[in-house]
Amino acid sequence: MEQRRKRTIVPQVVAGVLAAVYAGVLYSQHSITDTNQLDGIIGAMLGLFICAGTAANLIDALYDPGARKRGAWLAVNFLVLMWGLFVIIVGTTRFADSRSLPPIIR
Repeated sequence: MEQRRKRTIVPQVVAGVLAAVYAGVLYSQHSITDTNQLDGIIGAMLGLFICAGTAANLIDALYDPGARKRGAWLAVNFLVLMWGLFVIIVGTTRFADSRSLPPIIR
C-alpha cells in the first residue's frame, strides 16, 4: 500500500523559522545554555529534525512525475534543507570547539 504525503508548505516554513530563531539567538546571545557542548548538541539535533522532513519530501519528488510542476514547493523545500544543513554545521562546530575541550586534550 502506497502512502501519499501531503504537500503543504506550512511544516517547511515552521522548520525554517526554527532554524532562523536558532541562528538569531546564537548570533545575538552567542550561547543558548552557556556551554558550547550543549549548544552543539541542540544545534545538531535541531538541524537533523529540520532536514529530515524536507529531505523526505525531496526524495519523494524524485519519483513523482507531477512534483516538478510545483516549483515553489520544491524551492522552499530546498531552501529549508540548506538552512537545516547550516544549523547542523553550526551545531557541530560549537560542539567541537577547542575551548570546550578539557585542558588535557587541547
